[in-house]
Amino acid sequence: MRTEPRSLLSRSTAGALWLGGGQIAGLALQVVLRLVLARLLAPEDFGLVAMAMFFTAFSSHLTDLGLGPALVQRSRLSEEHKSTAFWSSGAISVLLLALLAAGAPAIGVFYGAPGVVPVVRALALGFVLGFPEGVYRNLLGRELSFRLIGLRRLLGVALGGGVGIALALRGAGVWALVAEYLVRSASGSLLYMSSSGWLPKLRFSTPALGEMWRYGRSIVGSRLVNFFNRNLDNLLIGRYLGAVPLGLYSVAYQGVLMPVLQIAQPIASVGFPAFASIQDDIPRLRRAYLSVLSVSLLVATPAPVLAIFLSPEGLPLLLGEQWRPAVLPLQILSVVAFIQIAMSLSPPLFNALGRSDLSFKWTLIALVANTAGIVAGLRWGIVGVAIGYLTAVALTCPIQFAMAGRLIGLPLGVVGRLLGRMLLAIAATSIAPAALMWRIEMAPSIELAALGTAVIAGYLAFTRLLAADSWALLRRSTGSLS
Repeated sequence: MRTEPRSLLSRSTAGALWLGGGQIAGLALQVVLRLVLARLLAPEDFGLVAMAMFFTAFSSHLTDLGLGPALVQRSRLSEEHKSTAFWSSGAISVLLLALLAAGAPAIGVFYGAPGVVPVVRALALGFVLGFPEGVYRNLLGRELSFRLIGLRRLLGVALGGGVGIALALRGAGVWALVAEYLVRSASGSLLYMSSSGWLPKLRFSTPALGEMWRYGRSIVGSRLVNFFNRNLDNLLIGRYLGAVPLGLYSVAYQGVLMPVLQIAQPIASVGFPAFASIQDDIPRLRRAYLSVLSVSLLVATPAPVLAIFLSPEGLPLLLGEQWRPAVLPLQILSVVAFIQIAMSLSPPLFNALGRSDLSFKWTLIALVANTAGIVAGLRWGIVGVAIGYLTAVALTCPIQFAMAGRLIGLPLGVVGRLLGRMLLAIAATSIAPAALMWRIEMAPSIELAALGTAVIAGYLAFTRLLAADSWALLRRSTGSLS
């Protein structure tokens, strides 16, 4: 049985802050580690890993067949369900490892890059090393035990990054990035299993598998289509522009869009079980959705604003002049990041209401739009791809909110006013740093400090003025955090 939360918003926000705190701390550490690795390695190394990761990351979405979310959504959970989910995920992971090892030469031919073949095979080991983490993370998420998840994730990032840097210093090149990923996968599984009170039993239930698969199959479909939404740009850049442009683009993506998505991920991870627990009370669910959306926008949006103003001087200063072509794509993707923060709660809402079919339909709509935008932008290089991506996301955002609104009786105008207030606050925040960049000449390090201070000060001032209700929600929901 699930424990009944004393306050859904307080419990959910506490969970989001524990998970998000671990995520943000891990993200900050990962950014530092990436900066060090980018100093030690070449853009081509990052490009080769990005090429390989398209196929390995795509395959990783098949490892649990949607059984993990099914563990969260079910109101009653037996030992057969948990053990069946664990052993099924393990068997699928071994199968995927074998398929990618055999198919790696074809991937090398697709890209015209033979060097990607051994990288694909090595990264595929992450399936077997990392599948236990997925099962345990969903079991903990079911109980809103996000403190443990956040702390374990942070430790995994530290261990993987340490190994990666050590190998990069020894001249390992692309293998430093491969080792970072594999160590992070293995350490996550070991940390969860060693600290959990549950171990899988030698049980397998075909009826339990069928029950979970009937729920999870639409989620798998949504994941796969959504993966293409997130990564089609990488595939096409690698195929048509080459490893170096892909390395530049991937650093731009990792510099802002990936961090913001990692901030949004804890919000979505907490939102799913929280929404599921009140799925029969639509008025309460509507209030919870608006509250979490309001707080998540308030917490997450400084990152894109900082990226827009700090990247022109910060990226070349930290990584070197060879990374300057990544600045403009990074700034464009910062705008994409803000929109996707707002969109991160609708799929958990669909799934919590048992409408995983809507998640799948939405991701198909987004895939068509994103494909059109990215393909149209390819002729202008990585800047054109970023602009095409932004255009597609901006045009499809209202469709997603309309789909969510119909489920919970939420007019599109209510969400529009919430987003409008936050956009107005961000626009006002941008005035001071924009004036600094235009009028005042400073040393790069001093300019970065001044711009960062101006953004943070303006953000705090204008969001308190224009989004006071979001601040009040955040204070109330964290008042009982323990």
